[in-house]
Amino acid sequence: MFSDVIQFLADIAFALFGIALILRAWAFAIRLHPFNPLSRVVIQATDWLVQPLKRFIPVSGRFDWPSIVACWLTALVYLMLGWVLFTGSLPPIQHIFPALIAALLTMARWAFNVVLWAT
Repeated sequence: MFSDVIQFLADIAFALFGIALILRAWAFAIRLHPFNPLSRVVIQATDWLVQPLKRFIPVSGRFDWPSIVACWLTALVYLMLGWVLFTGSLPPIQHIFPALIAALLTMARWAFNVVLWAT
């Protein structure tokens, strides 16, 4: 029962943070002014993770790659945390590659939620 509560709270926290990272990349793509109230909230909530990634991953054209990579890393941590909560141990090495692909699908689910909320 307690693990269900933790899983529920982790679902909400990671989904909201992943959606904020997708919104940040989207705001960059459409050139939303950084002083827009929505843009400001999203930037302040995600800056702690995106700024260190900007040192290693360049922004190119209309793609904010650091935000996209941060969303992927967030999805990966979310899946690993879910595995640990469900099984009580770390995943074996052979499950890492499928987890990388599953993190991409989790990002796609969060992006789909953004599209549904926008319409």
